[in-house]
Amino acid sequence: MRQVLAVVRPVIGLRLKHFVRPDRLSLVVIGFCSLSILLLAIAYVGFAQPILDDWCFAVNSLPPIERANDLYMTWTGRWPTTALLASLLRGQAVAGANYWLLAALGLPVWFGAFLIVADRAMEQSRWPAKIFAAVVLLATFWSTALGTGETFYWVAGYVGYGIPFLLGAGCLSAASRSTILACGLGFLSAAMNELGGIVLIVSLAGLSAHRFLERRSFIPTLAIMTAAAIGTALVIFSPGNAVRGLDQQVMSWPKIAWTVIRPYESALSIIADPRGLALVAATLAVPNPDRRIPTRWWLVPATAIVAAYVAVLAVAVGTGTAPGYRVLSFIQAGILGSFFYAAWQLRGLVASIRTAIHLAFAAVLVTGPAVGSALHDLPMAVGQWNPAHRDRWNLLQAERGRDVTLPDYAQYLSIYPDREIATDPNAPVNRCIATYFGLRSIHTVGADGRRWH
Repeated sequence: MRQVLAVVRPVIGLRLKHFVRPDRLSLVVIGFCSLSILLLAIAYVGFAQPILDDWCFAVNSLPPIERANDLYMTWTGRWPTTALLASLLRGQAVAGANYWLLAALGLPVWFGAFLIVADRAMEQSRWPAKIFAAVVLLATFWSTALGTGETFYWVAGYVGYGIPFLLGAGCLSAASRSTILACGLGFLSAAMNELGGIVLIVSLAGLSAHRFLERRSFIPTLAIMTAAAIGTALVIFSPGNAVRGLDQQVMSWPKIAWTVIRPYESALSIIADPRGLALVAATLAVPNPDRRIPTRWWLVPATAIVAAYVAVLAVAVGTGTAPGYRVLSFIQAGILGSFFYAAWQLRGLVASIRTAIHLAFAAVLVTGPAVGSALHDLPMAVGQWNPAHRDRWNLLQAERGRDVTLPDYAQYLSIYPDREIATDPNAPVNRCIATYFGLRSIHTVGADGRRWH
């Protein structure tokens, strides 16, 4: 065994004594729980199914650039996002295993974002420690994300939200190293999703304030903010957004105020999430021989909280609706990353009781809502979910050229998004599904499929 470890140890950066020292056993427990959660998350990639925009990009016949140009004029200003989706999905046989390969990219995208956060927060630490922190952050995020299915397993979801978050994290990380690189990443993040641009602008404003208070030049930060603002403006003021806005409702200001301050499915519920707070406590319990505390450690989480509320307000005003789960998950990832960043600067404050805190965090982690739902649904997912889809795809292929009416699926996975096929045959998703299978029309009737809560 030791001979094997002697070969593996230089690669993974671990030592045998790390697993036998009592003060590290609690970290081993956290690592085991985090990896177990991520194994469950990876297993659910095999149950991902195409929904909404996926079908429409799959049946698109235009080259990616032409498709993105068309949608920029008629539907959405997120030109880089639609170009990438058209490249990934155009002509793909999404009704089957091909979709799983595309859905499998969601988890690495979010892991990359959290690895950037860990690298920035833990500048003096070695890479094995940073990777460990990124794994824990990803497991925490997956276990508690409000829109697990939309965030991780929907191709249009992680391309439209996960990649902009990754680029935004890269922009903030590069801001103090390369202004040109940060400008490029900031512009691209904002151009892919205006929400990312809005959050980035607020975050860069906080960074500018930090540099101003430290009597350092904040001109480079303002340049990066300008790049993000240009990307955001190109999305918001695109012709497609104007066309799309014709069908959107207007929310009254009292309803907007309630959407912003309400205690559920909001910025407040994300900030007060017990798993996020437990992550903060677990980070504070990490020993710190240095014990030097930055004077403005609070600025990063404070900026993230402001950005969260601004994002919720922007969605409510701009769309006339409350933020969807994928929007809230985007905000949640930012809150988690910023809280971890601040807690790492303060680590060691409760190191005397670190074992108890770390074990409590591990217990909270494995009891996250997504974990419970995924474990409960796993037998049904294995035995019924994919077979039900295969049967439906085969049926639709046999009905080519006809009008098809179907009941909804009998049961849905709890972490899966909404009804796949709408009740209105003229709904955009239904028209795209009909095109994919060569049908004249398709719609569903009856009650929604059951879902375990």
